[in-house]
Amino acid sequence: MSRPVLPVEGQSGPGQPWAATLNNAIIDVSDRADQAISLAQANASGGVPGVVQLDSFVGATDDAKLDAALSYAGAQTRIPAIQFSNRLTTLNTVGRIPFNGMKLIGPGGSAGPKNLELNSGKYVTHQVRLNVGNGTSSWFNGTGSIYDVYIGDLAFQGGGSVAQFWHQASGTLYACQFHALTHYNFKHVFGTPAAKALMTQVVFSGHWTCLNFWDTPFTIGGSDNNFWMSGYINMGPSQSDQQVGGGKFQFSFDGVGKTNVGYMYVSCNNGWRGIRISGNSGNALNFYGGMYEGYKPSGVQANGQSLRCDGSLIRVEGGGNAFFGPWIAFGMDKPDANNHGLVEILGGDTAFYRPTFALGATPESTPMVYASGGTVTVRDAAPATLNSTWTQAPLVTAAGGTIRSDDSVRTS
Repeated sequence: MSRPVLPVEGQSGPGQPWAATLNNAIIDVSDRADQAISLAQANASGGVPGVVQLDSFVGATDDAKLDAALSYAGAQTRIPAIQFSNRLTTLNTVGRIPFNGMKLIGPGGSAGPKNLELNSGKYVTHQVRLNVGNGTSSWFNGTGSIYDVYIGDLAFQGGGSVAQFWHQASGTLYACQFHALTHYNFKHVFGTPAAKALMTQVVFSGHWTCLNFWDTPFTIGGSDNNFWMSGYINMGPSQSDQQVGGGKFQFSFDGVGKTNVGYMYVSCNNGWRGIRISGNSGNALNFYGGMYEGYKPSGVQANGQSLRCDGSLIRVEGGGNAFFGPWIAFGMDKPDANNHGLVEILGGDTAFYRPTFALGATPESTPMVYASGGTVTVRDAAPATLNSTWTQAPLVTAAGGTIRSDDSVRTS
């Protein structure tokens, strides 16, 4: 703040002795104003350039604070990140409209895994509870192309069996990044089986957790993405009788090409399946590593549903796909009549290089790969000794599809 200075002729002389006192008073007021502005800026940013604190905005509810924060951030020449606080934040507003450059980040110390199944008050520094619906009533309802969004280091808990994190009704998410997120107790995260979320040049990074869901969490289309190549996602359903999968998939790649997928740990128990690849996916959907498995311990729920996976872990209906070094295990226990192998190929051209297969309670006569259509390549397969007893090579079955393999598997 500029400080006006009065002309003074001899501050202690006979000219204007009152001017010096007035000048000092003006300077003191100016200093106090500067300090107040600096304090306000420090409270808003937490001392971090380009960051504003959610709790620095006025509002009677968390939704009102977020309304004010988003309005402020979107109006800035250089959009700051909005940082959530180290507490429970409860949000009830549905259908929020995202904007280009929107950034939401977790509180300090929230980096890394955030498993809300554990002691969230101690192990996880915060929680963002979303009491929302799905479709256009999701937390975010995107329309048209949306650029440069970043959401990172936040733990989200759905407020019920209908909650959805992000609905992309039209257009695509372009050049966005979602980093180290937790989603617990949601129906969907990105997209729905009836309305996939299109993504281009989108990165999923860091350590993710997606647990206790009610329907397919991810239904994604698009191209040129990078999912967990510098990260990890742990996915698994609840063992509750109320959350039996009924053959639902946990991740649906619906028309995805030119995309790399890193480490996915997908647990397929209680009637749930693993991943589904469908649509005109084109080429170069590549998976690196990953664990796709059923539930190892035996037993049933009160409703008689096996805790193990009763069907396929991976289902391919089209596209050009490759899996490099996946772990595929413990599927097809008490198998559904519509499922025929731990991996089921119905179309497309898919290759498995150095897959490791494990049996658990699965009979050795069960196909590890079953192709009723398309073409599948299996090379250098490894039968695991963990919870498995093998007397011959893993079985790969052609039932209308084309098999290309070496002597690491047996074919029928």
